[in-house]
This record gives sequence, C-alpha cells and structure tokens, in this order.
Amino acid sequence: MLSARILKPFFLSYIPSELPNTLCPVAEFYTPVPPRKFEEHGLSYEQWKSVLHLSTRWGFASIRKLALKLIYPPTSFDRLILARTYNVDHWVLPALSALCQRTKSISLKEARQMDTEDFVVVATVREEISNRPFGGTSRTTEIKGRIEAAQVRMVAHLVNDDDSAADLESEADEKESPKDAVTGIGAKADSYNGTINTAVAVPPKDVDGHAGGEHSVSPCALWPENH
Repeated sequence: MLSARILKPFFLSYIPSELPNTLCPVAEFYTPVPPRKFEEHGLSYEQWKSVLHLSTRWGFASIRKLALKLIYPPTSFDRLILARTYNVDHWVLPALSALCQRTKSISLKEARQMDTEDFVVVATVREEISNRPFGGTSRTTEIKGRIEAAQVRMVAHLVNDDDSAADLESEADEKESPKDAVTGIGAKADSYNGTINTAVAVPPKDVDGHAGGEHSVSPCALWPENH
C-alpha cells in the first residue's frame, strides 16, 4: 500500500498556478487597430459621390447613410440628379424648389439629364411664379405647394390620356367594316395605309389600242379569205 507522502506530488494542487508567457508570444505584440473614421478624411464631392455609388450598388447601408450625410452637392441640379439616381426621395422636393427659384433658366445640357416629368414641373412652376406676388405664405412654401400640385395634375393627365386611347381603340374596333362588305374581283385590304385596293376586270385591248366593242377588229379580218 502506497503512503500519502508518495502520492502527494501528483495532486493537482501542486501544479504551478502561473504559466510562462512563452505559450502565447503573439499576445505581447498585438495592438488593437481603431476603426476608420471616414468623416475625418477630407473627401471631395466626386470622391463622396463614388462612395455613394459603390455603397448603393453593394448594399452597404451604413456607408451609404454616412455618404448621404457628408456629401454636399454644389448645385440644386446636382442634388436632384443624385436624388433620382440613388433613390433619395427626401431630396427631390427641395431640389425642385431650388431650381424653380433660381434666376438662371434650365440649360439644354441640364434638360437632357433630367427626367421629363421633372423638367415639365420646373418649367410649369417657373412660368406660374414669374412676376407674381406671393401671399401670406413664404415663397419657398408656396413653390413647394405648386410643385406638388403640378405633379398631381401630371399624373391625372397621364391616366386620362391612357383611358382616352383605350376608348378610341375600342371605337375603332367596333366601326371596322367586315371583309365581306368589299366586293369586286381581287379585293383586298392594304395593310400599309389601311385603304382598300379593288382590282377591276378590264377587257383586253386589241392591236390598235382601242378597247373591245363595236370598234374592235376581229383577228380573222386580218387574213385574206383565200389564205
């Protein structure tokens, strides 16, 4: 039987409580890297525009939010184009309002980049407010109201135009005459211009160029009887 003195060195209580640092040498040299702060970098408008484009394309919501917060479009036109391109809805109305209030008219280059609806709205409101005194409301508030009203009218006109086109098409189908109503030899519908071409049977002309009838010459009369 073994004594307690022999077994004592094998107990866990005799294992040293402190291990040497040689087991984890990397821990002594590791230094945590602080997160990058994009707002501290002086990015230009074009650089922030690239950040906004890539974050929207790749679905980086936090970086996109930061780009929208720190980007400063130089003009109201640039803000409108960015709003339409990257679906920033709360930028649209202020940008349209600023375009309506500016003294410089819309250039051809700007008009080609704008949506047709936005261009029509800006042109309409600019015409309405030209040399027109404003009431108790501020100029910006009234212009925003006119922009929203113009957009509503535009949508209503589009709906009415679609309904009118459908009604005209249905009426045209009802008034279309059946093919059996066309008589004559070789009658057919011209698919190019919608007209009906009717071929009329014409008697053949003889050699002297006159139509057949009392002036026609029989072929037998051209040959002698004794032939």
